Amino acid sequence: MTERCASHIPSRDPGPPAALLPLGAWTLAEKVIESCAEAGIESIDVVTSHAPEQLHSVLGDGWRWGVRLQWHTVQDAAAPYRILRSLGLRHSGRVIIGHADRWIAPAVIQELARADQSARRAVDGSWTGWVSMADVLVNAIPPNCTHETCEQVALAMHARTTFADPSQCASARTARELLASQFGRLSKAPPTWRHEVWGAASPLAHVHPQAKIIGPVLLGPGVVIERGARIGPNALICADSVVARGSVVRDAVVLPGTWVGRDLQLADGIVQGDRWHNLPLAVTLSGADAGGVLADLGVSRPQAASLVGRLAGAAAAFALIPAWAAARVAIGNDACGLGGWRVLRAVRGRCETTGGLREQSVRLAPSRSLGGQIIGLLGGVLDIAQGRRSWIGVRARTQAQWAELPAEWQAMFSTQLIGLLHAASWQEPGVRADPTAEAAADAFLSALRAFSEISAAAPARVALTLG
Repeated sequence: MTERCASHIPSRDPGPPAALLPLGAWTLAEKVIESCAEAGIESIDVVTSHAPEQLHSVLGDGWRWGVRLQWHTVQDAAAPYRILRSLGLRHSGRVIIGHADRWIAPAVIQELARADQSARRAVDGSWTGWVSMADVLVNAIPPNCTHETCEQVALAMHARTTFADPSQCASARTARELLASQFGRLSKAPPTWRHEVWGAASPLAHVHPQAKIIGPVLLGPGVVIERGARIGPNALICADSVVARGSVVRDAVVLPGTWVGRDLQLADGIVQGDRWHNLPLAVTLSGADAGGVLADLGVSRPQAASLVGRLAGAAAAFALIPAWAAARVAIGNDACGLGGWRVLRAVRGRCETTGGLREQSVRLAPSRSLGGQIIGLLGGVLDIAQGRRSWIGVRARTQAQWAELPAEWQAMFSTQLIGLLHAASWQEPGVRADPTAEAAADAFLSALRAFSEISAAAPARVALTLG
């Protein structure tokens, strides 16, 4: 499990281990361990290099499959076979060497266990990345053997070959192989998932009733499919990804943590963050925001305040004047100016042309007292009437608070208006507000309805707080 994602498979930098790429509803690493367990293998030595903690968090010690995993880490990812000489394999009888970015079925592993042989694809005769040998032959593998030369070594050692049908092997060596490996596996999912006529979805996935899905399709945990989006056929949407309104995703894999912006058409490729690899063109395209993991793949345009919302803000401001006047007299403090509210220079996002921060002034409550909240409420509805804020939106943040946000949340919030009401953040009663929890709440509501579908917030049971 030492290989990283291929350079043309979109991924975050540094790229994750290729073994953690998806194979249907699971990762390749999980399916490889599952195949070994079903083939009767009881002990597996796992050799890792890059991000071993990520792999360990997914596989653990193997108890889920009834196998024992023994973990080993090598420094040189290009030559991981040197460690085989120190694993004590001489009395194992037979040793099967495989690669977790290349899956084979249990039946093929069982065939490998019968004799010294390698496994090849029946379609083109290429090596599957799996070979079986007697324990005494392990030392015949050169210590400096690399991933590239391992194939020649394995095929040279064994004239006997077993062949794997297309349904018995899968690979993430290239983007094309990764996409092709998903077909035929999009109808299989864990028993806890919701099984639909078009495929399956995690219980934590949210699909708008007006979204159109044509199977086979798999939707991972945390996935949000907005109104008017069209998914499928042959689409895998991985965990914590959002497909916005009007977008079409078919014959594609959307890797974890991806925001697919509005009115986009993604077909025949793989996408993660703002990187899209198009297979027919054999090119990798980047979106407008190179730093955003959840970045909109189209040009990010800030929302504008609606006319109805502004008129409602003006009416609310007029109605609040008597209460504001009483609160202003009760507080009797001119430190915040005539209006009594506190003015904050808040970040709206980043300018697409200059790359600089866009800021605006917003009126906030001068204190947490009832009078201070009334004054802040009037200031907020005046901001709404002037088109600078919306009724529901993200929290106002200073430059320092904005800089602490992850790049993906910055990209998401850049398209949203600052709101008077916000999604409530989870926190213990009486505990000071956690900026991270507040940002997560903003991100959740932003992804769920992009703040433009306020009427749908009630069925989703999104609590709101005044700010």
